[in-house]
Amino acid sequence: MTDCRPHAVYCSRICKGAASERRRVEDGRDNSRKHIRRSANVGIIVTDREWRRLKHRHGGRCFYCKKKLKLTKDHVVPVTRGGLHTPGNILPACQPCNSSKSDRFIMEWRLGRAVSRAA
Repeated sequence: MTDCRPHAVYCSRICKGAASERRRVEDGRDNSRKHIRRSANVGIIVTDREWRRLKHRHGGRCFYCKKKLKLTKDHVVPVTRGGLHTPGNILPACQPCNSSKSDRFIMEWRLGRAVSRAA
């Protein structure tokens, strides 16, 4: 471990954060952001510039419901089903649509919504 005394305030946050991150990953407790970590291992990362371009291309609206809410990154082909974290596989979606879609393909999600509305 390095000596953190010369830059204690700054380094204490980083060293403690890195150590706790390592513990979570080693213990298998870290379920958040796995898709980004998996894709980072193969060198594929969606930059902020690409994300802004995607949002602009869709007019700052959710791809699914067309509402102007805070947008999140939704994977067309879910990462859990072999999709990649690339600009070609990401669409802007509002939190309600993204959460309800979960790890389903778009057609599975839309058919599920149509069945629940008919019932």
